[in-house]
Amino acid sequence: TLTSDTLQYNSKTKIVYFRDFTTLKDSEGKVAYYQNGEYDTRKKKSFLQYGEMESPSYKIKADVYHIDDKRKFYKAIGHVAMTSKAENMIVYGDEGFYDKKNGISKVWNNAYVTKVTDEGDTLFLSADTLVSIESTIPKKKRLLAYHHVKIFKNDMQGVADSLAYVSADSTLYFYHDPVLWNGENQMTADSINMLLKNKKIDRIYMIGNSFVVSTDSLKNYNQIKGRRMTSYFKGKQIHYVVVQGNGESIYHALEEKEIKKDSLLIKITYLTGMNKLICSNMRIDFKKGKVNDIRFYVKPDASFFPPHEIKEKERKLKGFTWRIKQKPRKEDVEKKRLPVIKGKPG
Repeated sequence: TLTSDTLQYNSKTKIVYFRDFTTLKDSEGKVAYYQNGEYDTRKKKSFLQYGEMESPSYKIKADVYHIDDKRKFYKAIGHVAMTSKAENMIVYGDEGFYDKKNGISKVWNNAYVTKVTDEGDTLFLSADTLVSIESTIPKKKRLLAYHHVKIFKNDMQGVADSLAYVSADSTLYFYHDPVLWNGENQMTADSINMLLKNKKIDRIYMIGNSFVVSTDSLKNYNQIKGRRMTSYFKGKQIHYVVVQGNGESIYHALEEKEIKKDSLLIKITYLTGMNKLICSNMRIDFKKGKVNDIRFYVKPDASFFPPHEIKEKERKLKGFTWRIKQKPRKEDVEKKRLPVIKGKPG
């Protein structure tokens, strides 16, 4: 059912012209409305402007649409926003297409995703290009992001060159120099895999040259290094980390004391020394996002340095980098929202 204020039809070219807001409804529950455009009835191609299309599962907005019903190929340009109602997710960009025959969607130029979690928090993910692959085989269904990937969530931020999300195993795969931040903790490795459980971070696997760095209240860098690490989460924070192979750590020991000054009790935190240890495997327990306890396994070799014996070159493990300047903010990931289409019916 098509409703419009003004239509024109050229009987020679077989092209229909929409001259004002037009609404289209079909028997499957799909609804489309657009400001103007044209439809070639022979080629089954449409050119539409300033419209929105909606089905029971999806919704898409854009400034311009090029629709090829024979090839099942649909292209959108300008302020593109594609919503998946089931996933509670919106994909934004300046340009994109949907290849229905091959089950591939692609969005680029200012591309980013917003996804509302069950907790009411929102995950933001941006990249140069976003690709969604549909498949009847669950393991082949995935979301790809490349390059210059950035993610922001209140309890987790990160950057990487590229990323893949496989819904079958609820895992995010970060590739090529990835960095993740959780509170005061920075995680780096050759590759990082994030396992989600009930839509929450359950654990993070760091594979190859794994490194965790955290800062204490005196801005000392506590460091954990190993061949492979697994970070286990409880709630929104790291609960404990297991290191497998070539374990090394630097941990600064702090103490607090109270000083009475002008009838006031003032708490002072000071450094009592630095622990440096090498072993094969270790487990590090965290409390409120900070290192609380460390256990060492298989031939541990430990050294303790009092403050006056600590040399600056001994305070950082080989491969240490503090990349806090790369930590994305929400505004670094979220782009400008879509303008409202003026004159939209209703």
